[in-house]
Amino acid sequence: MFLTILQQGLPDGQNSGLFLNVISKNTYFCRTFNIVVKKSLILCLLLVSFIFNSCKKNDSNVPDVHVDVVLYLTEPSNLNLNAVGGFIYVYQAGARGLIVYRRTPDEFVALDRNCTYDSQAACATVSVDNTNFFAKDSCCGSTFQINNGQVSQGPATMPLKAYQVDYDGVSQLHIYN
Repeated sequence: MFLTILQQGLPDGQNSGLFLNVISKNTYFCRTFNIVVKKSLILCLLLVSFIFNSCKKNDSNVPDVHVDVVLYLTEPSNLNLNAVGGFIYVYQAGARGLIVYRRTPDEFVALDRNCTYDSQAACATVSVDNTNFFAKDSCCGSTFQINNGQVSQGPATMPLKAYQVDYDGVSQLHIYN
């Protein structure tokens, strides 16, 4: 449009308002276009950043180990699991053993005892405290809720690793990953 006006050879003073109007509209369009492009670019970068961060694996350094354990609630070593709020340690499973906790009459939780803060430290093993509500790492001081493994006090920021638990409703627990 700008070129058409120049090609017509408008004399000075004639339709100069039209000429300036075209230039100001063109400038406005360029500014608006630049703003839209910048906002779109920022939005795309945020989206790409979100995608890459959401695909990140758990930052915990707790080793991935195969777990496949069957427990029977009728065995004397597992009797603490017959009451809601009861727990036991299973030493032969997980990275540093498991805490198995009875959350409700029909629901159990199995958590790895390996602390998630400095999981490679020799002392990074959590133990249930005397309240039976928390598991504490005596090495770094992190505390976790034993009903779900969530951090209740740092320095740890990641929850304890949880394993799948199937309960047959009678006396058998299957813990696995």
